[in-house]
Amino acid sequence: MKPASQTAAEALEELQWHHSAGECEASTPNQKPSTVTGEAHTCLVNDRVDLALAVGADGVHVGGDDLPVDVARRLLGEHALVGATCRNPEAARRAVDAGASYLGVGPAYVTSTKTGLPDPMGPGGVEAIARAVSIPVIAIAGVTAGHVPELLDAGAWGVAVVGAVYGAADPAGAVAELLEVLA
Repeated sequence: MKPASQTAAEALEELQWHHSAGECEASTPNQKPSTVTGEAHTCLVNDRVDLALAVGADGVHVGGDDLPVDVARRLLGEHALVGATCRNPEAARRAVDAGASYLGVGPAYVTSTKTGLPDPMGPGGVEAIARAVSIPVIAIAGVTAGHVPELLDAGAWGVAVVGAVYGAADPAGAVAELLEVLA
């Protein structure tokens, strides 16, 4: 993982921990959950409700192969953030009914950070899901600063990015650009 600059780390408003192949790694190096939870940051753990409970994270994001949303909600409690991955309006409505706080919706565009995804849905797919629910929709996959305006126009509440920052020659500049178009 390419180290992010201090400026980029400071600019991040939300840090999500990812679980992959049995190991947990941070999106920004050398930080443990205890150093990023609290008033300044929201710490979400990807896929692992048990890890979210163990570290006192603010919530979890679950995909289709993880614990169901209603189980994650029951285990984490009513005040936790529980996000769910959704790829169509029907799944989005089911996730809301099960207790999701927000939805991760995508792939919005082609991405190289994750394999095995369905075809990109584009802004039209994001819009269909955003119209179907009353909770925040976060567009993910292949998102760049240039895509943000059309995703927001489609009803996305926000975006999740990896490649636009991780692959940037200037990660801090990439974060600043994203924050500017999101403002």
